[in-house]
Amino acid sequence: MNSGDNLTENPKFLLIRKFITWFAALSVLFHIAAVSIFPVDPWVLRGAHVTLAGIVFFIGCIATKEGKIEKAWYISLILAIASLAVGLYIMFEYSELYYRLGLNPTRLDVVMGLICILVLFEMTRRLMGLALPLIAVAFILYSVYGGYLPGVFGHRGFSLSDTVSFLFSPQGIYGTAVQASASVVILFITFGAFLNVCGASNLFINLALSLTGRIRGGTAKAAIVASSLFGMVSGSAVANVATVGTFTIPLMIRGGYQNLFAGAVEAVGSTGGQLMPPIMGTSAFIMAEFLGIPYVEIALAAIIPAFLYYLAVFLQVDFEAVRLGIKGLPSSELPKFWETVKKHGYLMLPILVLMYTLLVVQSSTIRAGLFAILTTIALGVISRSSRLSPGKILNALSDGMTGIVSLAAATATAGIIVGVLTLTGLGLRVASIILSVAGDNLFLTLLLTMMISIVLGIGLPTAPSYIIAASVAAPALIKLGVPDLAAHLFVFYYAVISTITPPECHAAFSAGAIAQADPMKTGFVAFKLGLAALIVPFAFAYDSVLLLDGTVVEVALAVLTSSIGIYALARSTSYPGHNRVERLILFVAAVLLIIPGIKTFVPGLALLAVGHIRAAAGYMRARNLSN
Repeated sequence: MNSGDNLTENPKFLLIRKFITWFAALSVLFHIAAVSIFPVDPWVLRGAHVTLAGIVFFIGCIATKEGKIEKAWYISLILAIASLAVGLYIMFEYSELYYRLGLNPTRLDVVMGLICILVLFEMTRRLMGLALPLIAVAFILYSVYGGYLPGVFGHRGFSLSDTVSFLFSPQGIYGTAVQASASVVILFITFGAFLNVCGASNLFINLALSLTGRIRGGTAKAAIVASSLFGMVSGSAVANVATVGTFTIPLMIRGGYQNLFAGAVEAVGSTGGQLMPPIMGTSAFIMAEFLGIPYVEIALAAIIPAFLYYLAVFLQVDFEAVRLGIKGLPSSELPKFWETVKKHGYLMLPILVLMYTLLVVQSSTIRAGLFAILTTIALGVISRSSRLSPGKILNALSDGMTGIVSLAAATATAGIIVGVLTLTGLGLRVASIILSVAGDNLFLTLLLTMMISIVLGIGLPTAPSYIIAASVAAPALIKLGVPDLAAHLFVFYYAVISTITPPECHAAFSAGAIAQADPMKTGFVAFKLGLAALIVPFAFAYDSVLLLDGTVVEVALAVLTSSIGIYALARSTSYPGHNRVERLILFVAAVLLIIPGIKTFVPGLALLAVGHIRAAAGYMRARNLSN
C-alpha cells in the first residue's frame, strides 16, 4: 500500500471504503435488532457498541479523505484488531466478568482492560485532541497514587490492576452514558442521517427563509431558525456550522450584516440546537439514563428555557438590524412557503410522528426513534422529489454508525473518569468541597458549579463535558434542594454553551473561519448573543416553574416575566443609543425579571422603566417634531 495512491487508481482504497460503508450499515442494523428484536445483555451491547465504533474508525483511518492510503496503515489495522479482540472477550466472558472485575480479576482481565483503555485513548486523541485522554490519564494516576495525597483528596489507594479491572466494567468505561449511546442516540443519529439524505437541510433552510426572509434582518433570523432545526437533529454544533453555515453565513453577509456578527449568529443558532426539544442533540438522552426518567420529561422541561434562549438571539439580531438599517430580502429572491411545503414538507411528518409517539402515545424513546426512522424510509421510498434508492438507504445507515463514532469514544473515555470518581469517592468529596466553600449558599454553589461546568467543557465535546460535570458538580446542587432534573439541566446548559464560550469555543471558531472573521472575536460576539443561556439556568435552579413544574397560571406568569427580562437583556447588550449606565441598569433588570417571583419582578420592572427614560424622552421629542 503506497501513501500516494489515488482514489481512482487504487483498488485497495475503493475496497476499504466499500467495506466501511457496508460494515457501518450492518453495525447500525445490529444495534436496531439488539434493542428491538433480539435483546442482548446490556454489557454485551455496550461492548459491541464501542468495539464496532473502533473498527469503523480505525479501518476508516487507513483510507484517508484525500483518496490516499495512510502511511502507517498497519497501526490503525492493529488498533482495529485490538478493538475487536476486546469486544469478543466481553461477549464470551461477560457472565464471569460480572463477578470478577473490581474484586478478583484474572491477569487476562487486566490485560484486556489495558488494551481497551489504550485503544480508547488513541481513538479519542485522533478524534478530539489530547484534552480528554490527558484528563482520563490524570484520573487513573489519581486512583493509583492518590493514597499518598493528604487531606480531603487522599484515599486508601488502589493498585493499577484493581483500577483497570474496575474501569473495564459497567461501572466505568461501559457505563450508563455508553448505554444511552448504544441504545437510543444511535437511533436518532440514524434518523437524522435518513432525513439528511432525503434533503431535510434544504427544507429547513427554505422554510426559514420563506417565513422570515422578508422581515427586518430576515437573513439572520432565517439562519437562526434553520440552524436550530438542523442542530436539533444533528446534535453537534460544529457539524451544524459546517453544514448549514456554508449557506447561511454568506447569506447574512450579503444581507448587510458584518462578517464577525454573521459568524457569531450561526455559532449561537447551531449551539442552541442541542437545547431545542423535541430532539435535544445527544447528551439529553444520556441525561435520561443518568436520572432514570423518560426522555420526554426532559424534552418537556426544556421547552421554556429553549424559547427564552432563542428569543434573546432573535431580539439581538433585530436590534443589530435596526442599528445597521438592514431590511428584509425582496420576495423574488426568496423561496415560496407553499411550494417548499409541497415539495419537501413531507419530511416534517417523521418529526411529527416522533413527537406524537413520545408525547401522546408515550412510547419508549427507542420505539419512538424506530418509528421515526421507518416513517422517513417509507416516505422516502414513495417520494418523487427525493426518492430513497437502495444506495441512499445504505449510505444513511452507514452515516448513522459513522456519526456515532465520536460519541462512543467520548462517552467510553468519560466513563474512565466517572469510574475513578466512583472508585475513590472523589465525586462526593468534590460536592462536599463545593458546599463547604459556598457555605451552603445556593447562589455561590450555583456560581461555582457553573464555573466548573464551563471549565470542564473547554476543549471537550458536550457529552463528556456534561458527564463529568454531572458526576462532580450536580450532587452539590441536589444536596441544597435543587430538583434532580433542574440540577442536571443546569450543568447541561453550561456544557452546551462551552462551544461558544471563549477561550475554546469550537463552534464560534468554525463559524469565524467560514465568515473570514477573527475566530476569537467571533467567540466573544457569540458569547454575548448567547448570554441568556448563562442566566436562565440560575432562574430554573431557583424556581423550577420554568421547567413546567407548577400550575398553568404560575408557568404562564413565569414565561411572561422572563420574556420581559429577555427583552431587557437584549436591550442592554445590543440596542443602539443606550449609554453604559443604562445598559448596566437594563442588565440588572433583566436578571431580576428572568428569575421568577414577585420579589424580583417589581424591582426588575422598575429598573426596566428607569433604563428606558432617556430613550422614551427622545422618542417623544422626535414624535412631536414630526407632528
